[in-house]
Amino acid sequence: MGNDDLNLLPNYYKKIAGGLFVAVILFAILHLTNVIPIDRDIGKLLLENGILLCLLIPAITRDKIEDELTVNIRMQAFVAGFIFGVLIVIINPLLIIILEGTYKSEYGSFQLLVSMLFFFHAFYIYGKRKR
Repeated sequence: MGNDDLNLLPNYYKKIAGGLFVAVILFAILHLTNVIPIDRDIGKLLLENGILLCLLIPAITRDKIEDELTVNIRMQAFVAGFIFGVLIVIINPLLIIILEGTYKSEYGSFQLLVSMLFFFHAFYIYGKRKR
């Protein structure tokens, strides 16, 4: 799988993701201080979607120097993030049942996606620094 096989976004999208991150943080502050009077559920939805976009955009953005090793590290990081997410989905309910006796899941799709993307970024940064 070469560089051209992955249809990644151009490098400048990392700056767009950074600007979006600043906008999400600013919106969160303004929403929590009631400067922007929006329904709580709508505000939560906007914040969650903004956070997911801030994590997803850099994950699918090309690096300045994108070689085969970088593509390999990116694929390994995606696989590791996916495996991590699957393990969370399997192990979390079992631990809750063992520790609390009843199953009451508070781990939704948002938490799963954020965990997977955080793990992807951590593994990707670690893999790039290791080379």
